[in-house]
Amino acid sequence: IIFFLLKIQIKDTIEKNRFFTNLDNHLDSFPKDICKNKILPQLVTAFEFSAVGSAILGPLFKIGKSLEEEEYQKKIVPCVVKLFACKDRATRAKLLQQMETFINYIQPNVVNDSVFPHVCQGFLDSNPVIREQTVKCMLHMASKLNYHNLNEEIVKNFSRLQARDEEGGIRTN
Repeated sequence: IIFFLLKIQIKDTIEKNRFFTNLDNHLDSFPKDICKNKILPQLVTAFEFSAVGSAILGPLFKIGKSLEEEEYQKKIVPCVVKLFACKDRATRAKLLQQMETFINYIQPNVVNDSVFPHVCQGFLDSNPVIREQTVKCMLHMASKLNYHNLNEEIVKNFSRLQARDEEGGIRTN
């Protein structure tokens, strides 16, 4: 695994995605220091310089659980914020599904200014899975939102979905 990470720049996208998808299953066999100091920096680098997208989320959040809050703020939160700006539906869906694993580490001002505007786009997405996951993740985000986002933006979007969404599951959530 370490050897692959050292040579990751020369690997193609399919190999990288396969590697990161399977990495989650192997992280428990490594010491925490190796995960934090060797694997995590390579994950961040792979995210910044290649198109791995949602493939890094599993290992990123798994390693993130072993970090102190300050380290999490410096290493994981910037990736999460950038990933929310991504237009890839698979990445957005995975982030929404895993919201509860990372939202407590993100400062309220970052949630309101950098994450929430991108999450709100999910209310208008043509894909019903994204719309439903957006509704469900509000439960986890609500405690971090300011008055305007919580009592105006969410209420406006929930009202629109409840009145006009063609998916029954979304209207009832």
